[in-house]
Amino acid sequence: MCSPKLTPMKSSRQEESNFERIDEYDEDLYSDLLRAHEQLESLSIKIEAFQGNQKQWEEKETYFQSRIVELEQENQIMKATPPDLMESEQARMKDAGAVMMYNFQHRYQQAAKQRAFQTWSSQARMSKHLTFAKEMAKELAQTRKKVLLLKSHLDESNP
Repeated sequence: MCSPKLTPMKSSRQEESNFERIDEYDEDLYSDLLRAHEQLESLSIKIEAFQGNQKQWEEKETYFQSRIVELEQENQIMKATPPDLMESEQARMKDAGAVMMYNFQHRYQQAAKQRAFQTWSSQARMSKHLTFAKEMAKELAQTRKKVLLLKSHLDESNP
């Protein structure tokens, strides 16, 4: 058996190691919270950049749609008058080019929307995890206060 004098030393060492473990967990939780916050800021910046790109692509889309309408009108005019073979071939090539450009732009927009949705869904999940982490941090702080209060009561009772 241990002498009564050694027992308090051993328990205080255990308490110190427990406090050190709590401090390590706090530091890990805090670093995780900081990392999550940085990721959230990074994703916000990416979304803003994406929205700027999307506005540019929408402007290009309206331009190409108006260009398609112009080419279709030119095509109707050309059909009404007997054009040379070269002119009708050029008009068809213009039509095909405008359609190809519109299709390319449309596919790009679809892919951009998909990326935006994926980014949004990952942010939603991250904010949920961040809420859980904040709740855990509050509980940890409360537990720490209770442990310190208990320790102070034990110190007062053992003069």
